[in-house]
Amino acid sequence: MTYYLLVEKAEGGEWAIQFGDSDKETVEFERDAYTEQGILKKNLKVIKSASPQQRDCDAAVAKLNEKEAR
Repeated sequence: MTYYLLVEKAEGGEWAIQFGDSDKETVEFERDAYTEQGILKKNLKVIKSASPQQRDCDAAVAKLNEKEAR
């Protein structure tokens, strides 16, 4: 089951989970709500996780942070 996460880039440069749902459109709607509140779109991403389990979500974010650290 694919699970979608809205992640935001923190001041330290790492991505952190802000929201998650099994419906991509719901996550995109939440992303749009963040941008309407003044969060820059470049600081937001929608990524996939293997499941809604916390360990899978954390692993997806860790992979993104590792990729961006290079």
